[in-house]
Amino acid sequence: MDLRAEHLRKDIRALTPGAAQNCLKAWRSILKFAVEEGMIPADPSAGIKAQRGEVKPHRQWTWAEFSKFREY
Repeated sequence: MDLRAEHLRKDIRALTPGAAQNCLKAWRSILKFAVEEGMIPADPSAGIKAQRGEVKPHRQWTWAEFSKFREY
């Protein structure tokens, strides 16, 4: 198997941060199995980190929104 870390980086580079995290999790599961079965000598995903997305806090409700919700 000729899979290298740069291949994995290229695979996740174009994805959104959340999708990149999920893709990297999938790769790591597959590669862990491959290492355990002796198919590859080492995990090429070791040390790769997917980009973290920007965290946007939720907007607080106004009193008018609270009132409208309670009426509902």
